Amino acid sequence: MAAPRLPMLATLAAVLVACATPAAPPSPRHHLGAVLGDSAAATTLEPAAGGRSESDRSQAQALVDAAAERRTHGDFFGAETAAAEALRLDPGLAAGHAEWALAAEALGRPVELVAAHYSLGARLAPDDARAQLVEAAWHVRSGDGGRALEAIDRALRAEPKNAEALTRKGDVVLSQGAAAAALSYYQAALALEPNRVPALVGMADAAERAGDLAAAEAALRALIGELPEATLYRSRLIAFLRRSGQVARADAEQRLLDAKEPKDARKLRKLRR
Repeated sequence: MAAPRLPMLATLAAVLVACATPAAPPSPRHHLGAVLGDSAAATTLEPAAGGRSESDRSQAQALVDAAAERRTHGDFFGAETAAAEALRLDPGLAAGHAEWALAAEALGRPVELVAAHYSLGARLAPDDARAQLVEAAWHVRSGDGGRALEAIDRALRAEPKNAEALTRKGDVVLSQGAAAAALSYYQAALALEPNRVPALVGMADAAERAGDLAAAEAALRALIGELPEATLYRSRLIAFLRRSGQVARADAEQRLLDAKEPKDARKLRKLRR
């Protein structure tokens, strides 16, 4: 069942506008057409940082923390409600816009409004790498690699040694077909965090596409070493070895996998082939 349409959608459109003049409280409206119009216009505003009283800012931050906790546990409606209340108290709280957008996206709220909150959250905190990466992830999910890279580059300007940002840049660049360039970003991320699983996954893919089979296998084996109980990565290693014509080695790895997997799981895997 779809989540109920909330008056807070109209309130949050007003919050977007209120960021330009944070002294004025948002006034609720209840017409969705007005919401979409306001949210689209809000993307052109220059946001003003800051909030109301110190008490308001403190309460708003606590509500954002609660929203993140609820979202982590799958309570998107509760997260949306908490983030909306945080933004009522402090319209200039960047993390509040990001948390509301994350919950609202999961609930299927209007795309224009969700996008406006992601954008404003990033603009309110230009030196916060996480805020930029949250917006970048939205652009990736929306299929806009160019804007995703812009946001990731802002994150890297704020934190040049941010392994997550380097990994995500590798992911976007790889999706655009530039395997060699992606490889360099994954290598940079792994130089900072050698056991970073998403970077190892990307490294294996990029290296194989770039023709560096030794690096691809090394990344896959590092994944197996990092997560020895996860059969997924040994299965990927087996598939890689078969693709590269190393059938005998693939068969040897298959025997190791069969020895680790429960009997029922092996039967199910064979049925899926």
